[in-house]
Amino acid sequence: MNNPISDLYIKFMENADPYLRRYPYLVGVIGGGLFFFGAIFNWKWICDPTGSKRFMKTVYEIFGEREFRFFTGVFGAIIMIFSLSLWLKN
Repeated sequence: MNNPISDLYIKFMENADPYLRRYPYLVGVIGGGLFFFGAIFNWKWICDPTGSKRFMKTVYEIFGEREFRFFTGVFGAIIMIFSLSLWLKN
């Protein structure tokens, strides 16, 4: 029995694996960029804590939406800068 989603994933990873091995820090840059720009543009799938676990809900309740978005953007920028610095160091 073949699963079409599994087959698509396998084909995608076969094509993406050489790039991920060659540029592993690109994942950190893209992930940090998603958090950074998600906080700036208030993307609900980044800044809405209703589907997240206890930690994110607690942070949102303590600090409110504006500060939650600020911290999300700062952490995204830190991830991007750290990944870029490691990438340029190598």
